[in-house]
Amino acid sequence: MLLAADVFTPSWRSLFWQEDERCLAWFIDRQRESYRHYWTGCYRADYYGWDLESEVAWMTTMRPSYAANWIRSLGKTDLERLIDEVKRGESEAIGRSIAFVVAESFGYWHNRARAKLCRHFKNHPPAPSDCDRLVSTVVDRLLGGYFYEQFFDQLSMAIRFAPDRMGHAASVAVKSDREYIRRYGVRVRHAIKSIGCDPRSAPVIRRDWYS
Repeated sequence: MLLAADVFTPSWRSLFWQEDERCLAWFIDRQRESYRHYWTGCYRADYYGWDLESEVAWMTTMRPSYAANWIRSLGKTDLERLIDEVKRGESEAIGRSIAFVVAESFGYWHNRARAKLCRHFKNHPPAPSDCDRLVSTVVDRLLGGYFYEQFFDQLSMAIRFAPDRMGHAASVAVKSDREYIRRYGVRVRHAIKSIGCDPRSAPVIRRDWYS
């Protein structure tokens, strides 16, 4: 089974970064059997009604975001400039920042930049369609276990945008067979409970919420 730790190792990272469709096909074939066992009865079957073939189709359409050249090439200076432009309300920068947040990239300072952008978006929401896109990404990362450092800011933003949807996702996460996903599901539940599902409140996700 492919775990989050496997995805973020250099070998998997280099695989995702290649823009060769044969590599993507090889990856799907390699994981097909594990997906058959993993997704059956798991959140995609229960929450979205997806099956294995739908999951493969999702990978085929979504995984190329790993190989976006302009995202991979962003350095700390570029990201700081992007954040400043977003804070000034520049529409083009906001669009690029949305694409950056939802993409999977592993460059230097990328996670830090995502956290900063999510903190900004929490208090200055983009267009409703972009909010939905961001929430979908956070839900997918939570339930799939594809999250990493400074994920709390993404969760907090998603709870502000869609507390009911995140509450539903948390109820699925706490039933995961992976302990770290269950732990984050509990944290989301506590955060939603602390604000009473009021989207105007600021959810606080404390690191000591383990049970």
